[in-house]
Amino acid sequence: MENPLPGGEDFSRVVREVPGTFVLLGAGDGRTGNHSPLAVFDDAVLTDGAAVLAELALRRGQPA
Repeated sequence: MENPLPGGEDFSRVVREVPGTFVLLGAGDGRTGNHSPLAVFDDAVLTDGAAVLAELALRRGQPA
C-alpha cells in the first residue's frame, strides 16, 4: 500500500487459533473518516467486495 493504515484490530489473536484473513474494502471518498457523519461511500465497490469474499469462500480448504 502506498499509504498503509495502522490497524488497531485484535484479529491477529483470532488467526492464532483458527485460519483466517483480514480484508479491508475501501469505499470512502477519502475526504472524511469512515466514522464521520459526513462520510460519503461509493456503493459500487460492494460488487467487488462480494466477489472477493465469494472467491475466498471457494478457496477455503483448497491446497495453496
